[in-house]
Amino acid sequence: MTENQEHQPESERTEPSIAQPTNAGTDLTEIDDPLSQCEAVILTPEERKVLIETALEHKTTGNTHFKNKDYASALSSYQEALAVCPEDSSAERAVFYANIAACYIHMEDYKKAVENCSEALKCTPNYSKALLRRASANSRIGSWSSLTDSLADYKKILELEPGNKEALAATRTLPGRIEVQQEKEKNEMMGKLKDLGNSFLGNFGLSLDSFQMNQDPKSGGYSINMKK
Repeated sequence: MTENQEHQPESERTEPSIAQPTNAGTDLTEIDDPLSQCEAVILTPEERKVLIETALEHKTTGNTHFKNKDYASALSSYQEALAVCPEDSSAERAVFYANIAACYIHMEDYKKAVENCSEALKCTPNYSKALLRRASANSRIGSWSSLTDSLADYKKILELEPGNKEALAATRTLPGRIEVQQEKEKNEMMGKLKDLGNSFLGNFGLSLDSFQMNQDPKSGGYSINMKK
């Protein structure tokens, strides 16, 4: 997928799509058309129709902003769509959350993208596009825990779509990144602990360099002694 393709939304449709979200494509920032298949729980059919039509109008406005790369305005429109969408309309709400996440990815607010993808997945657990966006956002955050979560999502995607090229590539490269990042964060933590220890020992005219750690060859235990 080229960079230009990644930023292209789906074509507008005159009627809302009825395809399941789990069958969506793999473009991380491609926007979806919501669904209208949930049964009414509290609302009457007429009330539900009005609310969903209103949500679709906000979505259509958001699509226009998205295509014009006005992601802040697109975000606002998708949030308005979510606000009027019936609470029990899980499929529709999943799509709106995923569209919001797409905006946040473009706006480089990856933590909020992750949060909204997680909300989408609460509505539709096997929503592959939300999994892809969350995996990508976590990969861009780049912390050890985020990279680990990213790898887990890519593995889940491969369960749903065994031939997904992006997921296949990520599962090959992420383990190495995770190992490097884990070592980096461990060293940073040890450095902070050493600074904290030196700050405390400095009150007594000492530092951690004043001590040495020795391992007992028989027990394998360690003892800390003052250097002579």
